[in-house]
Amino acid sequence: MNHTLESISCEALELPPDQRVTLAHRLLTSIDLDQEAGAAEAWQQEIERRIQNYDQGLSKTVSAAEVFARLAKIAPRR
Repeated sequence: MNHTLESISCEALELPPDQRVTLAHRLLTSIDLDQEAGAAEAWQQEIERRIQNYDQGLSKTVSAAEVFARLAKIAPRR
């Protein structure tokens, strides 16, 4: 790691948590990762399909309490 990156990292770690989150978000979104061809369109279609199924009553919903209860059984220490 070069000296500049090390010093920037050390300074960033001294920021309050909310500012570190903002910085991390900015850094991650600054990276232009190539998506697999058609991935965005496929996700959009899947989102629309799920919304349509929900609107038509075809999806089974689960309460947040049930979700957290299941998670507590699966990963009790997390």
